[in-house]
Amino acid sequence: MEREAKPDWADVPRNLHYRIGELVGAMPVEAQTIWGSYSPSASFRIRLADGRYVFAKGSYPGQDSFGRRANEREAQIYEALPALAHVASHYYGSIDEAGWFLNILECLNPVGPTLPWTGERVHAVLLRLAHLHHLYPSYDRLPPLIAVI
Repeated sequence: MEREAKPDWADVPRNLHYRIGELVGAMPVEAQTIWGSYSPSASFRIRLADGRYVFAKGSYPGQDSFGRRANEREAQIYEALPALAHVASHYYGSIDEAGWFLNILECLNPVGPTLPWTGERVHAVLLRLAHLHHLYPSYDRLPPLIAVI
Protein backbone atom coordinates (compact mmCIF):
# COMPACT_ATOMS: atom_id res chain seq x y z
CA MET A 1 0.00 0.00 0.00
CA GLU A 2 1.38 3.38 -0.99
CA ARG A 3 1.69 6.02 1.74
CA GLU A 4 0.15 9.44 1.39
CA ALA A 5 2.48 12.39 0.78
CA LYS A 6 3.49 14.00 4.07
CA PRO A 7 6.28 16.22 5.26
CA ASP A 8 9.02 14.78 7.43
CA TRP A 9 9.92 16.21 10.86
CA ALA A 10 13.17 17.45 9.29
CA ASP A 11 11.00 19.66 7.03
CA VAL A 12 9.53 21.50 10.03
CA PRO A 13 11.42 24.80 10.52
CA ARG A 14 13.63 24.79 13.61
CA ASN A 15 11.79 27.80 15.02
CA LEU A 16 8.59 25.74 15.14
CA HIS A 17 10.42 23.15 17.26
CA TYR A 18 11.12 25.94 19.77
CA ARG A 19 7.54 27.21 19.60
CA ILE A 20 6.24 23.70 20.37
CA GLY A 21 8.62 23.53 23.33
CA GLU A 22 7.37 26.86 24.65
CA LEU A 23 3.75 25.78 24.24
CA VAL A 24 4.09 22.45 26.08
CA GLY A 25 6.84 23.31 28.55
CA ALA A 26 9.61 21.02 27.24
CA MET A 27 11.66 20.93 24.07
CA PRO A 28 11.15 18.27 21.40
CA VAL A 29 14.07 15.85 21.24
CA GLU A 30 12.84 13.58 18.45
CA ALA A 31 9.76 12.97 16.35
CA GLN A 32 8.25 10.42 14.01
CA THR A 33 5.99 11.06 11.07
CA ILE A 34 2.66 9.33 11.65
CA TRP A 35 1.12 7.64 8.62
CA GLY A 36 -2.41 6.57 7.83
CA SER A 37 -4.71 9.53 8.22
CA TYR A 38 -7.58 10.86 6.15
CA SER A 39 -5.47 13.44 4.37
CA PRO A 40 -1.84 14.21 3.59
CA SER A 41 -1.59 16.35 6.71
CA ALA A 42 1.56 16.93 8.67
CA SER A 43 1.37 14.56 11.65
CA PHE A 44 4.08 13.81 14.17
CA ARG A 45 4.51 11.92 17.43
CA ILE A 46 7.01 14.06 19.36
CA ARG A 47 9.08 12.95 22.34
CA LEU A 48 9.87 15.82 24.70
CA ALA A 49 12.97 16.39 26.82
CA ASP A 50 10.98 15.62 29.98
CA GLY A 51 9.88 12.20 28.65
CA ARG A 52 6.32 13.15 27.70
CA TYR A 53 4.94 12.78 24.19
CA VAL A 54 2.74 15.15 22.23
CA PHE A 55 1.02 14.79 18.89
CA ALA A 56 1.24 17.55 16.28
CA LYS A 57 -1.03 17.59 13.26
CA GLY A 58 -1.84 20.22 10.76
CA SER A 59 -1.10 21.80 7.45
CA TYR A 60 2.17 22.75 5.82
CA PRO A 61 3.38 24.94 2.95
CA GLY A 62 2.20 23.57 -0.36
CA GLN A 63 -0.80 21.69 1.04
CA ASP A 64 -4.19 22.65 -0.36
CA SER A 65 -6.28 25.27 1.40
CA PHE A 66 -8.91 22.68 2.37
CA GLY A 67 -6.38 20.97 4.64
CA ARG A 68 -5.44 24.23 6.32
CA ARG A 69 -9.09 25.24 6.87
CA ALA A 70 -9.88 21.82 8.37
CA ASN A 71 -7.04 22.14 10.88
CA GLU A 72 -7.98 25.71 11.75
CA ARG A 73 -11.57 24.56 12.27
CA GLU A 74 -10.42 21.82 14.61
CA ALA A 75 -8.50 24.39 16.68
CA GLN A 76 -11.63 26.56 16.87
CA ILE A 77 -13.63 23.61 18.18
CA TYR A 78 -11.08 22.81 20.88
CA GLU A 79 -11.03 26.46 21.93
CA ALA A 80 -14.82 26.89 21.85
CA LEU A 81 -15.64 23.69 23.75
CA PRO A 82 -13.57 23.47 26.91
CA ALA A 83 -15.80 20.54 27.95
CA LEU A 84 -13.93 18.46 25.37
CA ALA A 85 -11.04 18.43 27.84
CA HIS A 86 -13.01 15.82 29.80
CA VAL A 87 -13.33 13.42 26.88
CA ALA A 88 -10.60 14.20 24.36
CA SER A 89 -6.83 14.56 24.20
CA HIS A 90 -5.54 17.63 26.00
CA TYR A 91 -5.25 20.49 23.52
CA TYR A 92 -2.16 22.61 24.20
CA GLY A 93 -2.85 25.11 21.43
CA SER A 94 -1.88 25.76 17.85
CA ILE A 95 1.07 27.30 16.07
CA ASP A 96 0.64 29.33 12.90
CA GLU A 97 3.96 30.31 11.36
CA ALA A 98 5.88 30.16 8.07
CA GLY A 99 2.99 28.50 6.20
CA TRP A 100 2.56 25.80 8.87
CA PHE A 101 -0.53 25.45 11.07
CA LEU A 102 -0.05 22.79 13.75
CA ASN A 103 -2.47 21.70 16.46
CA ILE A 104 -0.56 20.35 19.45
CA LEU A 105 -2.34 17.64 21.44
CA GLU A 106 -1.62 15.15 24.16
CA CYS A 107 -0.30 11.94 22.62
CA LEU A 108 -2.56 9.16 23.87
CA ASN A 109 -0.43 6.36 22.50
CA PRO A 110 3.29 7.11 22.48
CA VAL A 111 4.28 3.56 21.55
CA GLY A 112 2.64 3.12 18.16
CA PRO A 113 -0.54 2.13 16.33
CA THR A 114 -3.59 1.32 18.40
CA LEU A 115 -5.28 -1.09 15.99
CA PRO A 116 -6.68 -3.60 16.48
CA TRP A 117 -8.51 -2.15 19.47
CA THR A 118 -8.79 -4.20 22.62
CA GLY A 119 -12.05 -4.53 24.53
CA GLU A 120 -10.53 -2.32 27.23
CA ARG A 121 -9.85 0.49 24.76
CA VAL A 122 -13.34 0.26 23.25
CA HIS A 123 -14.80 0.42 26.76
CA ALA A 124 -12.72 3.52 27.58
CA VAL A 125 -13.95 5.28 24.40
CA LEU A 126 -17.56 4.41 25.20
CA LEU A 127 -17.17 5.84 28.70
CA ARG A 128 -15.78 9.08 27.27
CA LEU A 129 -18.65 9.31 24.78
CA ALA A 130 -21.16 8.71 27.56
CA HIS A 131 -19.53 11.52 29.55
CA LEU A 132 -19.76 13.85 26.54
CA HIS A 133 -23.44 12.92 26.14
CA HIS A 134 -23.94 13.74 29.84
CA LEU A 135 -22.36 17.18 29.28
CA TYR A 136 -24.50 17.81 26.18
CA PRO A 137 -27.61 15.59 26.49
CA SER A 138 -29.38 17.17 23.55
CA TYR A 139 -27.91 17.84 20.11
CA ASP A 140 -29.67 21.21 19.98
CA ARG A 141 -27.84 22.24 23.17
CA LEU A 142 -24.45 21.89 21.54
CA PRO A 143 -22.67 25.18 20.90
CA PRO A 144 -23.24 26.39 17.32
CA LEU A 145 -19.62 25.79 16.32
CA ILE A 146 -19.92 22.02 16.66
CA ALA A 147 -23.56 21.74 15.62
CA VAL A 148 -22.62 22.43 11.98
CA ILE A 149 -19.96 19.73 11.73
